Amino acid sequence: MAVFSLYNLLDKDGIYCTHIRQLVIRRQQALYAALGEPWRYDPPSSHYYTTLDFAQLCEARHGAAMVAWLRATFEPIDVVVRLALRDGIILLPGRGFEAPDWCVRVSLANLPEAAYTIVGRAILEQMGRYNDLYMEAQATAQDEPAAT
Repeated sequence: MAVFSLYNLLDKDGIYCTHIRQLVIRRQQALYAALGEPWRYDPPSSHYYTTLDFAQLCEARHGAAMVAWLRATFEPIDVVVRLALRDGIILLPGRGFEAPDWCVRVSLANLPEAAYTIVGRAILEQMGRYNDLYMEAQATAQDEPAAT
């Protein structure tokens, strides 16, 4: 930390800080573009992390009934675990950062810009996999005879 602090003091024109801020902003923009979501500039933010409301994104794509089923069927950590196991994508649960339960936190500090497009697409694919499970559950429920 002392070396980073010293470097910051020596960068009197802020060239390095400006470059790094632009780099992480481009990564965040790539993530949001892959998700098909608008990106908003937040001046006080360092942009090293972004928090995505997975349930809200699901609802916009698959509807409120699907999200109600998702919440009733899975724990919020499930999305983080599934993305890690299936896609090798490590996200943090939002709950640990005082975000709503179904939020995930994405680090923007350590992958190349193109990787955030992959992360965004993997998040969308996971939403689709949950929706497929939801549709299967709905079909199964319709096939079951009504209780008398």
